[in-house]
Amino acid sequence: MDYMFLNFRQGRSENLALEVKEYVGLTEKTVPETTHYTGLTVNPVEDILDDACDSYRAEWYSLISHSSFSPKFVDAKLVFFADPEKEKNACISNSVYKRLEHAVYCRLKKFEEEESAKQEEKLLSSLSEFCRYLPDLDRPDANFFVDEKTGGVGVTIKKSGTLSLLVHAPGSVDFSYASKGRFGGLVRITGTAKLTKNIENSEHIKSLLEFLGGK
Repeated sequence: MDYMFLNFRQGRSENLALEVKEYVGLTEKTVPETTHYTGLTVNPVEDILDDACDSYRAEWYSLISHSSFSPKFVDAKLVFFADPEKEKNACISNSVYKRLEHAVYCRLKKFEEEESAKQEEKLLSSLSEFCRYLPDLDRPDANFFVDEKTGGVGVTIKKSGTLSLLVHAPGSVDFSYASKGRFGGLVRITGTAKLTKNIENSEHIKSLLEFLGGK
């Protein structure tokens, strides 16, 4: 849950930066859990982390709702926004940005060499849709790829098992999770999550990440 929160690119909002500092300051100490009047245990650090993650998502969703959001490559560099000011404020970590840029550009160059304009267009369209989920995929163990068959953009994350997500249609995420079964063999769960075309519903990608143990 905290990956997305600790790896921002330069250009993040001032309020969000303050929340980061507050979070880091708290985790350097022992913060006691308290008991709510309902009897539930409350962890202040978790609450701050949840609020900050929500702020990150809201900021990113607002940015990509802008008409200037149109991912493309300019001189081999991935550019998210036509508006330079919006690009400056893109709050995705540099590490994730570079890995995504590399994965997509390598495949895009291949399509260009094959003179497949249709595949190039499909790939950039998939990239635009994939960007909806970047706040929750902004993590150091995310390995990005492009599916040659569909032209979709995807990510593989290995932890308690292996989770693969593929985006190639609006509002849909194909997923596959594989892990060793308690009693032997390889257990695989696959399907398609329908998250609608509403950008705010992108946060439900968290449900798929819970296959990895909620991280």
